[in-house]
Amino acid sequence: MNTESEISLIICSNNIQTILDKVKGIHNINDFKIDYNSDERIIDTYFDDISDSLYKKKFTLRIRDKNDTNIITLKGPPKYEFHSISRSENEYKWSEEAFGIITKLLKEIIEIDGKKIGKCFDKNPIKTLQQLGFREIHTHINNRKIFDVIKTNDLKNDLISEMDIDDVTFSLKSNLKLFNVSVINIEIEKKGKTNQDVSSVIKIITNYLKQEFGIDTIREWKYGKLALGKGIKKLYKENKLKEFIGSNNYLKCNALDKIKEFVDNKLI
Repeated sequence: MNTESEISLIICSNNIQTILDKVKGIHNINDFKIDYNSDERIIDTYFDDISDSLYKKKFTLRIRDKNDTNIITLKGPPKYEFHSISRSENEYKWSEEAFGIITKLLKEIIEIDGKKIGKCFDKNPIKTLQQLGFREIHTHINNRKIFDVIKTNDLKNDLISEMDIDDVTFSLKSNLKLFNVSVINIEIEKKGKTNQDVSSVIKIITNYLKQEFGIDTIREWKYGKLALGKGIKKLYKENKLKEFIGSNNYLKCNALDKIKEFVDNKLI
């Protein structure tokens, strides 16, 4: 088990592309280098039982298709800290062994029919979870750009943090047609095993982005992509979504406020 420590920021602007290009063009922040590493295409599918037991207990079960490799992840409840969020994370490349580890952990959290576990493994992880009694509750597509955060003048180039710029697409069905809503999400996450105080790195980068672009443009978001997707779906079902999206169907700031209200009032 690992502990994930990160902060999540959402870009809210009528000029999304302009802000996005400027963020991608940042190469130095204080004593840190920001170096482009690679691109990833990610499809995240979340699962829960029929009673939403995991979501109610603030656990998440996810199958991630990353560059055609399947990964299963079980995350624990978030712990909110100043300038970061931490949570336990069990993540494995999909295999029968990984399935066994995850189901053992799941049995400690919710009720699972143990007789099914040994019979339902399949090379397809989504099919496996469905056969075990889980249902798909949310899917989104994420085009990610990965940037390494390295201490300036570090001859070893030890990785301290990773800054991911995610262009996330949530798909909805409208009259049998797909309707896409997007959000630009910046995640700054602890990486590596250096002695550097990662929380201070996250704070420095976050403060820089807020000062450079404004606190109304760079918004902290501590509820995760699953809550975003659930909130967008609720707005859509209530026929209110159009008020909360701007140019090219990117979310406006008022959408974040509304979805936060849904979360706080346990409406999603």
